[in-house]
Amino acid sequence: MKVLHVINIGGYGGAEKLLLQLLPALNQHSQTECWIAYQQANSDAALRIAGELKSMGVAITTHAYTKVYEKGIFKTLQQKIADGRYDLLHSHLKQADFWLAVLKFRRRIDVPVVSTMHSYTDRYENKYGFNVTPKIYLTPYYQVTRWIYRQLDGFILISDIVSRFFQQVNLLKGKKKAIIHHGYEQKEILPVPLPPSQVRIALPGRLIRRKGHDYAIEAFGKIRKQYPEATLHFYGMGVREEELKQKVKEAGLQEHIIFEGYQHNLLAELQKASVIWMPSLWEAFGLVFLDGFAAGVPVVAFDLAAGNEIVQHEVNGLLATPYSAEDLAQQTLRLLADPSLRERIVMGGRKALHEQFNMEGMTRKYLDFYQQVIKAGHE
Repeated sequence: MKVLHVINIGGYGGAEKLLLQLLPALNQHSQTECWIAYQQANSDAALRIAGELKSMGVAITTHAYTKVYEKGIFKTLQQKIADGRYDLLHSHLKQADFWLAVLKFRRRIDVPVVSTMHSYTDRYENKYGFNVTPKIYLTPYYQVTRWIYRQLDGFILISDIVSRFFQQVNLLKGKKKAIIHHGYEQKEILPVPLPPSQVRIALPGRLIRRKGHDYAIEAFGKIRKQYPEATLHFYGMGVREEELKQKVKEAGLQEHIIFEGYQHNLLAELQKASVIWMPSLWEAFGLVFLDGFAAGVPVVAFDLAAGNEIVQHEVNGLLATPYSAEDLAQQTLRLLADPSLRERIVMGGRKALHEQFNMEGMTRKYLDFYQQVIKAGHE
């Protein structure tokens, strides 16, 4: 089986991290190639990811463009597909979905296309999360998305909550579908560190509303009542950076809450922590939960999707009452006061990585789904 993965890369997020782990794993069982498009003015992440994939043995083609929908993209991609004689195309993210949908609609390609569904759109989710409202059906974005998905042949959904959302809005009706959680490359799992002598809390994630930084700032104030020298570290960048820095200053915590920015070697940074916080208001999946397991540091999260698909309370993490800074702090204080609870949760995270979120299982499910879609195309 020969598969071409198609993606537009403008930054480094969950979809890009998935590629870096999934494609080398698939390449051990089938011929796997990747076509990476990127805007000329924003090439850093795309070229870095392309280089990393090449170093792991994945055949890479890159295409630079000026405008995301320019004609040259369609011509170049169509030629790549024709020359490669692929059995299946795998699209990642909406721009690639659109490019392949147009080529399918124009009958320029005759092989099946599957897409991995990471989310719907930030604009909608930032306002409603994964709650379906009547307004969704009235937007041009919904109508365009429905047209795109009608052209494609199969969909991989990364979590139960993402699957339920797309089913409820009738965007995947009659299409082949599979829910496949992310796997995690076992070589990335680090030895369990010794707890740091000083309380250090890490919160990885973009500086956007749904990551719950406001609750973290409030909860951290409660932590400092018992641990005055504690520090809280935000790992990531985003549109709320200046707003959050102002909130930290108003709370008088600027010496204790540190904005670390983007960290390429996030696991090493997470290992320095006593606890990892994930007070997200919603997540489509959340690879950083698995990063916490791999770092050997206990995770405390709100009991909300899709974090509660990954974290089992008192088994591989702790779940706090949603939207409660008080309970986020209390669950954290439990961990800090109980070494046996910490050890049990860390070992539970390791077990989850090996048994539920391993790359071998994810790879097998992807290959099985590919075969189903290819077979359906021949019927």
